[in-house]
Amino acid sequence: MMNNTKVSTLIYKFGVLILTAAAVIIVVFAYNAIRQRYDDRSLQAMHPGRQDSVMTDENESENDGDITVDLNETTLYTDEDDRLADQTDLLSGRSDSSLAEDFLNETNESQNDDADPLAALKSDLTFEKNKFQDLFMKNTDFVGWIQINQTRIDYPVVKARDNIYYLDRNFDRQERRNGAIFMDYRNSGTWQDRHTIIYGHHTRDGSMFTDLLKFRRSSFYDQNRDLAIETLFGEVQYRIIAAYIAESEPSYIRTIFDEPAFDAFISEMRQRTLHAWDTDIVFGDQLLTLITCAYDFNDARMVVHAVRTSE
Repeated sequence: MMNNTKVSTLIYKFGVLILTAAAVIIVVFAYNAIRQRYDDRSLQAMHPGRQDSVMTDENESENDGDITVDLNETTLYTDEDDRLADQTDLLSGRSDSSLAEDFLNETNESQNDDADPLAALKSDLTFEKNKFQDLFMKNTDFVGWIQINQTRIDYPVVKARDNIYYLDRNFDRQERRNGAIFMDYRNSGTWQDRHTIIYGHHTRDGSMFTDLLKFRRSSFYDQNRDLAIETLFGEVQYRIIAAYIAESEPSYIRTIFDEPAFDAFISEMRQRTLHAWDTDIVFGDQLLTLITCAYDFNDARMVVHAVRTSE
């Protein structure tokens, strides 16, 4: 009996609690509704010329011709100047889309300026065309241009995948007996190798590398020891250090040396040269060798060595 009484009391108290909570919710809801209506009427009183833009229900909308007004798009002015400015835009016929477009344009210009503060400077920069661009586009084997004073040596230099291709092909890849001036295929083509080797024919008409034989004469050698090679990356200067006639052999066409082999190569060069040796060469110097045929004896070669003098 006691247990039944306790259960009934608990149910009664729970019911009272639910009814009280429901009453509080109803009162709060009613208060908010009354306050919302009062605020809307206050806004209408403050802006009598824009009464159609204030709605009492967020889900309601009112159509007047092609104009749709929604509470989410309502404009509330905090300053009389802002209101007048907006009215001026409307009277001038500028639509919201036009105003939005102006805003986006201004924003994009601002972002572009922020993204690249050097934009104005870059617009004033000019870039010079690489002088060898056309030659390189004509033949991508092009690696530079060699010119030696007081000679007819003034030619483009190419490099193929072997030392055979340009023996009987000119710069335009056409078959010609005189061939082309070409770099040893083992070189990189960057003019940064320890030993760069260039070949050219000795011809009857005196073209190509025929004038290398002039370096046998001491007077010519002494007066024309400087030569320039223009590469795709700039000019490289060399000074001729030795010239001699030798048999065709691999000793002077090595491209890779360790220090002992390099020292032996320089020592052999000093012994072979036809002229006084006056240059100190150390391991790490970059050498250039020019080679053509000679007819002093069977299978002879004219060899001219130079060392790079420019950085």
